[in-house]
Amino acid sequence: RHYLDFINHYVKLFHEKRADLEEQQLHLNVGLQKIRETVDRVEELQKSLAIKKRDLEEKNALANQKLKEMLKDQQKAEQQRETSKDIQEQLKTKTSAIGTKKKIVLDDLSKVEPAVEDAKNAVKSIKKQHLVEMRALNNPPRLVKLTLESICVLLAEPSSDWKTIRTTVLRDTFINSVVNFNTEKISDDMRSELKKKYLSDPEYTFEKVDRASKACGPLVKWAIAQINYADMLLSIDPLKNELHSLEQEAEVT
Repeated sequence: RHYLDFINHYVKLFHEKRADLEEQQLHLNVGLQKIRETVDRVEELQKSLAIKKRDLEEKNALANQKLKEMLKDQQKAEQQRETSKDIQEQLKTKTSAIGTKKKIVLDDLSKVEPAVEDAKNAVKSIKKQHLVEMRALNNPPRLVKLTLESICVLLAEPSSDWKTIRTTVLRDTFINSVVNFNTEKISDDMRSELKKKYLSDPEYTFEKVDRASKACGPLVKWAIAQINYADMLLSIDPLKNELHSLEQEAEVT
């Protein structure tokens, strides 16, 4: 009996120890599984960390590049600010020069423009009766022919003989073509010819021609005014070109 009790006790003890070992084995397996999971998680975290580190390095490089660009833009803005100050000073100087040059040009033109306008008004006031009488002449006085010949030259119309000249004068648009004439159309050759052939003639004056013909007097006045105006335009042409250049430079500035 004692032997059986011993065996039973041994079997019971064996099963208890076995259960303890199995439980320990289970805990050990769970622990090992946790370790494996932890190792896997650490590896994943390391991979994620490597990616984030690479992203961070790229972002740092991008941030540094942006910072360099900002510094470069700031330097450029400062340079532009300084350049703008210089430009403002240049523009101020050029504006003053433009004002001075423009005043000179306008002052010069104001000396002759009133005479041109006065001559235009005189031409407008020519009575139709005087034109009709002048057109009816077959053999006009010298000053009448000389005057109308010079007017034809100015208008770039044929002026070889009295018949040709009278054809131009007979046009209904004759007075308007005189009044609306553009002085800038007078070429240097035309100006020289008019001065040499007509204005140099001592009788080619308003007073003398007006006594010969009330229609021709205003026309001589107009022709002389146009030539004087053309002379003035020629003399101030370099000044006008300089003014134009200054204005263009100011626009660019």
